[in-house]
Amino acid sequence: DELNRLDEAIIVGEHAMALGEYDATPYLLSNLAYVYLRMQRLDDAERAYRRLSQSGDASIACVACGKLADVAARRGDAAACQTAVRAALDWLPRTQIYTAQVSAMAAVLRHGDDAQVRLALAHRRAQAVDPGLQQRLDEALRARGLT
Repeated sequence: DELNRLDEAIIVGEHAMALGEYDATPYLLSNLAYVYLRMQRLDDAERAYRRLSQSGDASIACVACGKLADVAARRGDAAACQTAVRAALDWLPRTQIYTAQVSAMAAVLRHGDDAQVRLALAHRRAQAVDPGLQQRLDEALRARGLT
């Protein structure tokens, strides 16, 4: 991302995904989905995040559902956005990985209603996360008038 070579990242990621499944496939697919989203390739991002949301891994699914809400919101699909927000909220208490929870919280803050925001923020704790993720959470909190 910092090198502005996202097109190359997609080529490499897609090539690696074509090699087949292995232990780190969900993480590779998650990174590829992130790049698709950054490049506005919404169909590709949605396909990848939908696959991740059905992975059975609570942390991965939690993040993926939040990202599906982002994709649906970019498309203006309120029903799909709400479905994804509800799914993220369902996964949120099933993971203890705080970065996954924060990612879902940020999505719920951006796209959920007040009751959903309260449910998401019940999982907030005083724990450091990646500065970029913290920034996204802080921005979502400010946008809702929260701190």
